[in-house]
Amino acid sequence: LDTDLVVVFVEQDGALLPKGTGPGPQDAPPAHQVGECLCGLAAQTGQPAISTDIRKDARCTWRDCLDVGIVSFAAFPLRLGDETLGVLGVGSRTPRDFAHSAGLLTAAADQLVLGVRNARLYDESLAHAHDLAQEMPDKLAELQAVFLEEARRYNVLPLDDRRVER
Repeated sequence: LDTDLVVVFVEQDGALLPKGTGPGPQDAPPAHQVGECLCGLAAQTGQPAISTDIRKDARCTWRDCLDVGIVSFAAFPLRLGDETLGVLGVGSRTPRDFAHSAGLLTAAADQLVLGVRNARLYDESLAHAHDLAQEMPDKLAELQAVFLEEARRYNVLPLDDRRVER
């Protein structure tokens, strides 16, 4: 696809928080708001927002992309059902029409949304496990003992055996 900028924002309470940028070492853009600039509009409407020249596009209200020389930009919502979980943004320092790559970028956004959803589910399950451990420390100790007993029986200790990496 040969882009000069790729950014992934994750939506949280109306804010779009940057979670990754590339290619290369770039400063992460600041958080954006749903409804503002191209990324925010894509999050708000659930539709791609594509501009061949952000220098002349009134929808481009943040200077971040302009300040690093981006000319063309496209924002694709990360949608799961009716919910927008974030935005995939791609930019180019030379004029180009990302509408020609919309199918590929939509497919990439569809894959990214699965990762975002899985990360959220993982965080929720860790928080729930922590809460249960705090509420039921005796049960946790009992389960840990059973686990270690079974691990010894089936000779799977140590669990983090990194000898094969050496």
